[in-house]
Amino acid sequence: MRRPVDRWSTVFTVFAAVALVALLLLAAAVISSQQVAAPSGSPSVSPSASASASPSITTVPRTAPPTPTEAPTVLTPVPTRTLPLTPVPTVVPSVPVTPLPTRT
Repeated sequence: MRRPVDRWSTVFTVFAAVALVALLLLAAAVISSQQVAAPSGSPSVSPSASASASPSITTVPRTAPPTPTEAPTVLTPVPTRTLPLTPVPTVVPSVPVTPLPTRT
């Protein structure tokens, strides 16, 4: 039989592991959302370990768009048919209503 101290140690270890994984996933989500939100043509501020009076700004080089090798495909609209709307039946609960007693 395990001692209670060993059991709580195991519980704490599992909790710490789950919390660490959750923090890593949160950090990855924040980093990926910042990369998506930043436009590629604008200058970005490079992070530095120490706070400096004038932050250095580096520009991201623009790459040329790929040249099309094929003629662009023209999409033709497909006629759509509007389906008639059918009313949804109203569901009434089948609970018997008992009258409330009146005060006299």
